[in-house]
Amino acid sequence: MCGIIGYVGNKKAAPILLEGLRLLAYRGYDSCGIATSTIDELHVKKDVGEVEKVDAKLDFSQMPGFLGIAHSRWASVGRVTKANAHPHLDCKKGIAVVHNGTITNYPKLKKMLERKGHVFISETDSEIIPHLIEDFMNSGRDLKSAAVNALKMIEGDYSVLVIMKGFDGIIASRRGLPLVLGVASHGMFAASDIPAFLKHTKKVVYLQDNDFVVLKPSNFSVFNLFDMKKARRRVDSVDWRASEIGKKGFEHYMLKEIGEQLGVVKRLERSDPSEIKSFARFLKNADETFLVGCGTSYNACLAAKYVFLRVSDFRINPILASELVNYLRFITRKTVVVALSQSGETADVLDALKKVKGKCKTIGVVNVKGSSLTRQVDKTFLLNAGPELAVASTKVYAAQVCFLSMVAYSLENNYNEGKKNLNYLWNVIYYLTSRTMKNRIKELAFKIKNTSSIFLVGNDSLYPTALEAALKIKEVSYIHAEGLVGSELKHGPLALIEKGTPCIFFVEDESILAAIAEVKARKGYVIGVSPKNNSFFDFWIKVPSVENLNSIVQMIPMQLLAYELSVIRGFNPDKPRNLAKSVTVK
Repeated sequence: MCGIIGYVGNKKAAPILLEGLRLLAYRGYDSCGIATSTIDELHVKKDVGEVEKVDAKLDFSQMPGFLGIAHSRWASVGRVTKANAHPHLDCKKGIAVVHNGTITNYPKLKKMLERKGHVFISETDSEIIPHLIEDFMNSGRDLKSAAVNALKMIEGDYSVLVIMKGFDGIIASRRGLPLVLGVASHGMFAASDIPAFLKHTKKVVYLQDNDFVVLKPSNFSVFNLFDMKKARRRVDSVDWRASEIGKKGFEHYMLKEIGEQLGVVKRLERSDPSEIKSFARFLKNADETFLVGCGTSYNACLAAKYVFLRVSDFRINPILASELVNYLRFITRKTVVVALSQSGETADVLDALKKVKGKCKTIGVVNVKGSSLTRQVDKTFLLNAGPELAVASTKVYAAQVCFLSMVAYSLENNYNEGKKNLNYLWNVIYYLTSRTMKNRIKELAFKIKNTSSIFLVGNDSLYPTALEAALKIKEVSYIHAEGLVGSELKHGPLALIEKGTPCIFFVEDESILAAIAEVKARKGYVIGVSPKNNSFFDFWIKVPSVENLNSIVQMIPMQLLAYELSVIRGFNPDKPRNLAKSVTVK
């Protein structure tokens, strides 16, 4: 879940790498560092903290050299310390490595290297790599051969970049974790994600597992790690614009991306209907369909289930990706597994797909072209929501639910009806992201900012909304939040309701009024999210009904609430503690 970037070219490397680190910060912000290389020396700066704070202390931009590598860390093996920050060096301080992933056999390799006299200064598994390379070079191999042999010894998934003083390029390789090349007029890039270099080029090369790459200032060569035969990898182009990755005057990415849901809906409304109808044909021919995802993507699966139930005669089965293993005996050649992921790199989703590979048809619904998920499925559908850089997903949730709702309508040959709903949804989102609504939500945030728990309750299609709203509040404000079905309140959670406990109710019809009355009787603070006010409400958030897409419109005020709570409580909503955007470890 760390972010890595490398650059070699005719421009000074350090400012470019620093810019890339800022754009990879959503992948980890426990520590960061940069290594650059000149003819006779490696230059390394690193420390604990977010990129901006470390840069203010170390002044990364002043580092010399026209090639280098950089890393933003999400700690998995080893504590958050300067010694554990990347880049890591060998004993002679001539080789530098940045690494994303987990080396599962590192204790064994470390003992072997220590017996040979290697001295380690960190607790990380990553430090194994430069020492292994050094060990092979001690036996007479060159950097390329030594790196190949070192990587062959590693067990686990990784993406890795290697530089050495005196070497005029970068070694790059991946297995199971993302690494994409960028081909610019002034040099070559390798990074975890495209936004890290999008300002410089839209030309990209999507690497495959066990690709081993040598990057030079004006070219690259790709080999298979195990037989070192040359591999052909085409140069592709991305549709994203560099302007999409900036904050555009917003204080945080999260607030910007909440507002960008307008564009998400409009793009889907105007998209080629053949893609959605093609998806529908896949499902029509299936005996059973499973929707799998994690976190927000799983909640989108749940929300989609209710749309399918309401507008079609087709049943789908939402399942947490990590739980799909328990359903393997029900999967046949006539089954379709649909995997949802923003990044296309979610470890549990990829693992689930591996378990069903060859047993059924698989479809990926993903926001990142060329991601690992796109190479594991039989068919890919891109959401085209644009880059999402805040850790907490907002606009991609809307994209996922809208896309699947259009599939549901298409199953019943009602594509145009679904499109009409999207058009009305766009108008409602325009109101929900207005300054008036933002001020209303900020008023609520100030009222409940000091609470220890928030309960969010929704029936039927709004139950997934309650779950997703609770997740957003937990993620960025660190307030305990729990999503519930109204009927479940009296089966335990009601015991936690005290005077003033905030309880947010998502109201679609009168079926939830009994649950509201129960909370009101215990003097809970009732917040209603609904088209109409009610005497039970202590605070009302007016949200027009969009029928089968209420799971989206009632979610947007909650995204704003989570954001405002985070800011008011003094946190950075873009970078919640202990979390990262791409969950690439299980």
